[in-house]
Amino acid sequence: GVLLLNTILTVEEGRPMSHANIGWEQLCYEAVRALDERGGVVFCLWGAAAQNYKGAVRSSPVVCSAHPSPLSSGAKNPFRGSRPFTRINEELKKLGLEPIDWKL
Repeated sequence: GVLLLNTILTVEEGRPMSHANIGWEQLCYEAVRALDERGGVVFCLWGAAAQNYKGAVRSSPVVCSAHPSPLSSGAKNPFRGSRPFTRINEELKKLGLEPIDWKL
């Protein structure tokens, strides 16, 4: 399975980051820590906000890349070519786990 988790879970329409610093970040940080302790997981941190959670991961592999949103990177999208899905599957194999079929 795959869990996609934004660092801020709600927002006012048309106001990016409007619900920052109201507690979502701490909840997500604790969720990352709990999943890391459980093991058998690869974290993929897209963008600077997510990469702030790297400190919560102590024993699991981490794949970092730019955020895929075209709004986050202007005309040139550094997400393209970063191969996060391939890199995630490589880390899963190292853990002895089945790679994910991302095409489904």
